[in-house]
This record gives sequence, C-alpha cells and structure tokens, in this order.
Amino acid sequence: MSELYEEIMAGLQEALDIEKGVKKPRSVVTLPDNPKSVRKKLRLSQAQFSRFLGIKKDTLRNWEYGRRKMPETARRLLFIAEKHPEIILEMV
Repeated sequence: MSELYEEIMAGLQEALDIEKGVKKPRSVVTLPDNPKSVRKKLRLSQAQFSRFLGIKKDTLRNWEYGRRKMPETARRLLFIAEKHPEIILEMV
C-alpha cells in the first residue's frame, strides 16, 4: 500500500476512535456563531461588516437574528476576526 493510503487510513481510524470516545481530539476549535458579538467587538456597523464579509446587509441581519444559519466558511472568518481583529480592521 502507498504511504498516502496508510496516512488516510490512520486518520480515519483516529476519527473513529475519537467518535467512540476511545481517544481525545488533539485540539478543538470552537467557531463563533454570533456575528453580532464579533461585529460589536470590532466596533463596525452592519454596513461595514457586511461589506467586509462580501454579503448583503440583509444576510448579516438574518444571521445576527438567527433567522438563517451561517455557513462554516463565514464562521471561520469570524474566528479569524476574533483572534486577529487588527487584520480585519485594516481591510475595512
């Protein structure tokens, strides 16, 4: 078997062990699901924040009020915004 195959199989086995509770994950990243709290920390308006995210202001409002679920890609961007606000503020 190839080395790549062995690595993939080891990763799958590790995932199964974690799911069964046999093994603990190496690290867990909790992605934010509240864009309003991140936006407030950055002191940005809905218009500014939605422009940064590349979405319509109505979409941001729907996320903030829980009417729509945020896609994971947006949640990852919020994670970066929380951890490194200076990067985000440079881009606004």
